[in-house]
Amino acid sequence: MSHAFSVVAQDEFDAPPQHVWGLLRELRGIATPSAIAEPARSDQAGEVLQTVRWSPDVWFTQRLVERDDAARTMRLELVEAQGLDLASYSITIEVLPAGSPDRCTVRFTGEGKAIQNAAHAENLTRGMYALGLESLAAALRSQDPAP
Repeated sequence: MSHAFSVVAQDEFDAPPQHVWGLLRELRGIATPSAIAEPARSDQAGEVLQTVRWSPDVWFTQRLVERDDAARTMRLELVEAQGLDLASYSITIEVLPAGSPDRCTVRFTGEGKAIQNAAHAENLTRGMYALGLESLAAALRSQDPAP
């Protein structure tokens, strides 16, 4: 029996939505102290895949299911996982305007089913989203011109 969970995480950024979308849309990958989201790759069928690794024995691979550049949204689904309590998982990434042309909100919405422990899967997902938002903020800071 699997156990459903859902997680939403978001943050606002001092950057135009189209700029932030440009950083996210290609799934270029990020490295954090505890995980590495590898750059996306295409498989033989032309599907876009991305692997997120915590260690050689703990990882998952997700597939890009849809991307809408006009709406600045994309959805990815779990292909396979090792060392994680996931039966299924999907994430929707959105870049939304936030009150002015130079601000935006990035929202991660995930839904999944854990094989045994939904609370653990939810906490892992929440931590992954926090690292992703922190990494995005760092990437944007590194692009700011020096004062």
